[in-house]
Amino acid sequence: MKRKRVRFIGYCLIVGLVITLTLAMAGCSKKTTTLTLSSIAVTPNPVPVLTVSYSQSFNATATYSNGSTKDISGQAMWRSSEISVAPIDTNGSANGLAAGTTNITATLDGITSPPVTLSVITLSSIMVAPNPASNLAVGSTEQFTASGYNWDGTTANIASQVTWASDTPGTATIDSTGLATGVATGIANITASLSGKTSSPLSLTVVAAAKTTSTTTTTAP
Repeated sequence: MKRKRVRFIGYCLIVGLVITLTLAMAGCSKKTTTLTLSSIAVTPNPVPVLTVSYSQSFNATATYSNGSTKDISGQAMWRSSEISVAPIDTNGSANGLAAGTTNITATLDGITSPPVTLSVITLSSIMVAPNPASNLAVGSTEQFTASGYNWDGTTANIASQVTWASDTPGTATIDSTGLATGVATGIANITASLSGKTSSPLSLTVVAAAKTTSTTTTTAP
């Protein structure tokens, strides 16, 4: 009888131990790692100069405690330090209202990004360089830049914002970055336009590519 009682107690102890271990393992499996927000970065940085009446979109990327990143552009609270220069909406799009500078930041869960400086200009004229342009050989390329002149006389590089054009693409083409390519001999006028302003045409002369000649030297036996 005593043996049966001992066996029963032992059996109960084993069952209790199994149940305890099972519950402990289940509790461990339910534990989750809590990620905390470490920092926020706003891009683009640096920002292209913005002209009045145009907009610039920003993105916010969060970095968490485990090193992972996430786009939080739609969750962050956007702020412009000078809304009279360029206010920014809830989607991170800033609109140029007046010439000046403003700092753009994004905030989430008490963390604020380092400020990104946005400059806004009132475009008075556009200048294309180099001027004069060097002669361009057929098949060769030349990089042009565009400077925007502000109402106060200051300048800014607006090459990435202007619309480039060649009046004779059969002679020379120019892409969206201002890179011209010689197509055939002749003259093409290059211009850059933005905000209703167009630069004075810059004359680009395309010449024939230089011919290469080979010479053979023979020696007497």
